[in-house]
Amino acid sequence: MTLSQRDGITCGHEAGALAMENVRHYRAMGSLCRQLAVFDPIHSWKYLIEAQKWEHRAEAEIVSHFKECNIAGSSDLARSATTPGANDTRLTTNAEA
Repeated sequence: MTLSQRDGITCGHEAGALAMENVRHYRAMGSLCRQLAVFDPIHSWKYLIEAQKWEHRAEAEIVSHFKECNIAGSSDLARSATTPGANDTRLTTNAEA
C-alpha cells in the first residue's frame, strides 16, 4: 500500500508530489546501498540485493500512482457521460475510432 493510498489522497498534484517524493526516497536508498556495496566488497551481494529491492519499490510506487490516476480519470469520464462535440480537440487513436 502506498502512502497516497493510506492518506486517502486521490490523483492530483498532491498525490503526484507525494508519489514522486516516495520514488526519490526509494532511489536514494538504492543508491546508498550500491555505494555501501562498493566500500564493503565482502558483503556487496547483500547490499546489491537491498538496492534492487529499493528500485522495485520505486517502480511499484510509479505504477501504483499511474494506475490510481487512470482509474480516477476513467471514473471522471464515466460520470460526465458526454459525447465528443464538433469542437472537441482530444486526439483519438484508430482503436477508439
